[in-house]
Amino acid sequence: MGVAGRHSNELWNLIQELHVAAGEPSPLKLASRLHIGKTTLYAWLSRSAVPAKTMDDVWLRLVAELEREAARQGHRPPRREAACWKRLLSAAREEHPRGGRPRTSAAARRMEGPVNLPLPLTAGLTGRAEPLREIRDWLDPAEDTSTGGPEQEQGQERTRSQAEGESVVVVSAVEGMGGVGKTALVLEAAHVAKRRGWFPGGILFADVRGYSPDGELETGALAGRFLALLSGRPKDVPATAEERLDAWRAMLHDLARRKRPLLLVLDNVRTTGRIAALLPPPPHKALVTSRRSLSGLPARGVRLSPLTPAEAVTVLERSLTAGGARDDRVATHPEAARRLADLCGCLPLALMIIARLLCDERSRALEDQADELADARTRLDVLEYDDVDEQGRPLAVRAAFELSYRHLGDDQARAFRLLAAAPGPDVSTAAAAALIGRPDARRSLSRLASAHLVRQSGGDRWSMHDLVRLFADDHGRALAEADGREGAVARLLDCYLTTATAALTHLRHGAGADRARRFPDRPAALRWLDGEHPNLVAAALCPQARSHPAGVGLGLRLAPYLSDRRHFDDAIALCTRAAELFHAAGHGRGEGKALNNLGLMFGETRRFQEAIAAHRQGLAMSEKTGDRHGRATALNNLGLALRGAKRFMGAANVHDQAREIFAGTGDRHAEAQTLNNLGLALQGLGRHEEAVAAHTAAVRMFAETGDGRLEAAALTNLGSALGRAGRFEEAVAAHGKDVEFCRRSGDRHGEGQSLLALGLTLQAAGALEDAGRAYVSAASAFRETADPHREAEARGNLGTVLARLDRPEEAATALTEAAALFQDCGAREDEQRALTYASDVSKHVGTGHPRTDG
Repeated sequence: MGVAGRHSNELWNLIQELHVAAGEPSPLKLASRLHIGKTTLYAWLSRSAVPAKTMDDVWLRLVAELEREAARQGHRPPRREAACWKRLLSAAREEHPRGGRPRTSAAARRMEGPVNLPLPLTAGLTGRAEPLREIRDWLDPAEDTSTGGPEQEQGQERTRSQAEGESVVVVSAVEGMGGVGKTALVLEAAHVAKRRGWFPGGILFADVRGYSPDGELETGALAGRFLALLSGRPKDVPATAEERLDAWRAMLHDLARRKRPLLLVLDNVRTTGRIAALLPPPPHKALVTSRRSLSGLPARGVRLSPLTPAEAVTVLERSLTAGGARDDRVATHPEAARRLADLCGCLPLALMIIARLLCDERSRALEDQADELADARTRLDVLEYDDVDEQGRPLAVRAAFELSYRHLGDDQARAFRLLAAAPGPDVSTAAAAALIGRPDARRSLSRLASAHLVRQSGGDRWSMHDLVRLFADDHGRALAEADGREGAVARLLDCYLTTATAALTHLRHGAGADRARRFPDRPAALRWLDGEHPNLVAAALCPQARSHPAGVGLGLRLAPYLSDRRHFDDAIALCTRAAELFHAAGHGRGEGKALNNLGLMFGETRRFQEAIAAHRQGLAMSEKTGDRHGRATALNNLGLALRGAKRFMGAANVHDQAREIFAGTGDRHAEAQTLNNLGLALQGLGRHEEAVAAHTAAVRMFAETGDGRLEAAALTNLGSALGRAGRFEEAVAAHGKDVEFCRRSGDRHGEGQSLLALGLTLQAAGALEDAGRAYVSAASAFRETADPHREAEARGNLGTVLARLDRPEEAATALTEAAALFQDCGAREDEQRALTYASDVSKHVGTGHPRTDG
């Protein structure tokens, strides 16, 4: 091997990468195609020579041939322009001016050291380009920062271990599970180092068997194996472990003195103590894989996560078409392939197993295989193949996880099993402490994270990979009685119910006080609710909640929060479950409350007929139980549903009935709500001055009861009524107060409603430019808060304003966007109206705006 400079090394590295991607065709085969001498071509590929200037065109033909062959192999190496290759060739020749062949040093003429690497596992490398590049660059002597190599790129922070010249890269999966592709990655990096001749002292590999039932290999045994490989004389290896380690250190020193660096690859390490004495000093290097975070090891960490869905689908496709097999199932059924990848958790081992099963049944549909995997109870059983991998390990996801699980202590194993019982995607440290029943739960969680059986995010949240969770749940069900699983879930539900109740006191007027002072203020309570929202919903719907107060408690109490945050599907699910549980328990008042909330959520999603039915059921239940207050509430909310269905007279009648009941009971706050709603129904009937009176009274009562949020909502409605009554100046002032309140309180959806109403008032007053700006802001607010119907209203109104401003192209765009949003909401009449007007506007582009009155 020649003494290379930076440019010639880069040239050789690039052509060798292309050669490997092309399947390493023989120099004889390539030479015959390119009509050049076999010896010349071999010298280029073996890093012995740089092409002379007269051979540039031949080099480019070689590049093109390798790129074509790589494409046939299913690889897509980065393409470089001819000019780029010529610049690199010219720079490489500057380093070797004598005919392209470099001088050869005495060290290079010596025989290379031993290499005992297993074959590369290239099937597991999809999606690993970045970590492979990171390790490869670290191994490259030309990039070695510990020996004064080039500085790292700007923006890349040097780790402490790099600054100190450490020579160990620890490769471990952030998920921590077997099968994520750690071994495949380090083997590929080591083979790259071998091809490029970076370690003339040798490349030594050992499976330390840290997770084997037989235990890790002894340090002395590993040192003896390496000494035998390096010396070629096994009989001369010292007898004791201490002597072997002394001989190993001496050998490393001798290789360093002779400038023959060595690469050590240690796979499946569990404890740092087992390998610490083996790790070589610079200029040697080592690659280590482990299922644990080896924090005690001074190392540069490269953590692997499961693949992305797109990468996982690519793995499936390449596995099914390996060896030139014709298999178009992934190409013709991409959705089924994506579903398979998701069910495999994008874990390379699981994908490999499924690919082998599908290869055995070439006629089996991907959707059929996905259906078999969909059953969580048997998924781990399906993810098993009757064979072993290249290293003799079983091809079974369960077996891979079992190796990590059996090395947990008793406390960690119990915590691991109980975490699988927690409903929802993750748990906080506080919730985990309630579940596990120990105040020091964080210690167990940290150790599980170190073993990569759980993952930590945001400092205080813990979750599991889907397949790991299934594995933990299997063990948890088997040991449910010993672990106290039923009591653990009950403690978690208690925790969620009491904490959610405390948080909700900060959100609603009259909801009580947070006596335990769990939250200092409303923003803190909202942050907790937003963070726990998926877990709270899952907790309320889990089977154990049917017999726990959280089943109905969370269902009733979370409805206002879920409505404010526009999580209507979740709210409907919780209210439906609460109504079912109350009905089964014969609790009429509770059922009536749940039906009331359910009707409100149906109304918010514009399912007005279902809302009317739910409220009528709730009304009947309150009358049956003699609940006068509940009857008034049901009447009030029935009025909302009737108004949504544009049945304004019926709405006004039931609102008036509800108002009389609340007035008779002295509930001023509820009376104010009913008056506000009555005013809206009166607006629908065109009785605007009566509506102004109702809304004015509602604003005054909300102010008296100290409910600023509903006072602001009443101001919006008052502004609308004033505008419709032609009292525009008063209307704009009312809307302005409401907008300002919503902004101060962070109510983005309420702000959108206020801006929409303000725009209508300004439009009616002829202030078209101001109205347009209000509509744009309203549409933005509704987009952010996921309210497509109101966003469509804002964009449609914007279109009408733009048309009146003689800006027909912009008007047509706004109206078309509104029509698309109405279509998404199923509002066919509104969609058609917007499309018709957009078409009318488009006809007048360049000819003036259409008539808009009426």
